[in-house]
Amino acid sequence: MPRELTVASRWAAVAALLLAAVLVERSVHAASTSALVLQGVVALLAVLGGVKMWLHNCFESHLVVVLAVAATAIGTVLSLTLGMPGSARTDLSAAHVVTFVLSAAIGVLLVADARARGATR
Repeated sequence: MPRELTVASRWAAVAALLLAAVLVERSVHAASTSALVLQGVVALLAVLGGVKMWLHNCFESHLVVVLAVAATAIGTVLSLTLGMPGSARTDLSAAHVVTFVLSAAIGVLLVADARARGATR
């Protein structure tokens, strides 16, 4: 069921699409095929969720974006500490920082969206 569109939901959709772009860039430079596939799938989820959120701002779009953000954040932490499957651990780079910032921003924007929709009821 579509919800009302808010400024926060629109910005969260844009941030999800930016996160997908960062994931595509990281998958192009992936050290292993498994990392490429994992990042590609999560990027696809972020694109689908972001577009759906932009158009409908429904529960399903929030769920897909939250799952993509969680997978991205967990994968980034794992690549920095243990390494992705088939590769060694990596050093902190600008892409990692951008990933963390976008993940945090999406979380904040989704909370702001929920509050904005709650205030109008």
